[in-house]
Amino acid sequence: MFFVRTAAEQDLPNVRSILIDTLHDTYDDIYGREQVLAVIQKTCSIDRLNNQRDTPNSEFLVGDNGEVIGGMAYASQTDKTINLHQIYVHPKYHGGKTGLHLLIEIENSFIDAEKICVEVEALNARAVGFFK
Repeated sequence: MFFVRTAAEQDLPNVRSILIDTLHDTYDDIYGREQVLAVIQKTCSIDRLNNQRDTPNSEFLVGDNGEVIGGMAYASQTDKTINLHQIYVHPKYHGGKTGLHLLIEIENSFIDAEKICVEVEALNARAVGFFK
């Protein structure tokens, strides 16, 4: 079972690995491996993750079971809206409620928010189902 906590700097290499594995698992068949590699190059550097972690009015969370980091979520707030930028659970841990726990903690982190904004690739059936 994973518990949700704020990400620490030392978690970022593990978060990066989750992102890489999950992006390939989810999007290689949709966009092709080369395009996914380009997205990883652009969005998954430790520096970028650290900048996200340090962004004001944001939350960067991980799902941790004491042995491994199994998922992550990153969101920020603008006015009364939570902008969910990322929520990923490693494919090995899909179906174990880690994503749900991350989402609930994101919602609880922004107490004056009135809505959540989520952008989902329509061809990502697993994500569309999760958010429905």
